[in-house]
Amino acid sequence: MAKRGPKPLYESPDALRKKIDEYFITMEEKNEFPDLAGMRLYLRMSEATMKKYQEEGHENFEEYREIFLEAKDRRESFLVRRMTRDNKLAQGCLNALKQPANGGYIDKPQDQGGKMEITLKVAGLKGGVDSLK
Repeated sequence: MAKRGPKPLYESPDALRKKIDEYFITMEEKNEFPDLAGMRLYLRMSEATMKKYQEEGHENFEEYREIFLEAKDRRESFLVRRMTRDNKLAQGCLNALKQPANGGYIDKPQDQGGKMEITLKVAGLKGGVDSLK
């Protein structure tokens, strides 16, 4: 019995990698940022489809996941190199780097709910824990 549903756009991880490489080359030639939405449009792939390629159970999902993670690293690298090369672009690049698709940078550590745990070692203290009362 034949599989139901549409034929996959990219039947192998190598085919997808080749198309993503084309996208990055095209954007580099234009000197433009290779954003995630632009990449999906270039690939003719919706966000939902991109997620399906990476889900457990999809054939070669681990390879597809690695390909998309590499693309994320390439976007992050583009932004970091651009912001360190041109001071005027630093804030715009940093704003893009804060997006999860481009690195997920944060300015300050996330609040842990106001809870703090301290471990106090009393080994060697005369009187042990009782001496702290």
